[in-house]
Amino acid sequence: MKNKLMAFAALFYLSSSSLFCQEVVATSGDFFSGSTGSLSWTLGEVMTESYVGSTAHLLQGEQQPSKQDVPGAIDVLAEIDMNLYPNPTLDVVTFVSTLEQAEITVHDSRGAIIRRISTSETETSIDLEGVERGVYFMNIYDPSGNLLKIFRVVKQ
Repeated sequence: MKNKLMAFAALFYLSSSSLFCQEVVATSGDFFSGSTGSLSWTLGEVMTESYVGSTAHLLQGEQQPSKQDVPGAIDVLAEIDMNLYPNPTLDVVTFVSTLEQAEITVHDSRGAIIRRISTSETETSIDLEGVERGVYFMNIYDPSGNLLKIFRVVKQ
């Protein structure tokens, strides 16, 4: 009888433990397969169900940041739209912004400034021809010298 009770308790524990496992609320995902292997990815948030009632379903989980440019990236003026394309790039990258004047510094992975650009238009081309392949950082400053955003650019 004791063995049956232990078996029942173990079965109950194993079956109920899945109720408390983390789940993912997936917003996107895909699966790729090739001759050298396969890749499966999911974009979403990890969550655990914490309450289900007749009128509500409350979830708790880990809140993910809305964007991850660079650790410690600063985006002071969210109302200013900025974009950089194409990224990755071969030679020229275009900076587009609602900010009419900006200062742009291009840094290598060691932090050294390799380009300094002053813009007076909402669209500016930045030439990276002659720059080695690698990862670069473009710091965007307003006319007062305040750092607004840091873009990570890959030069192919």
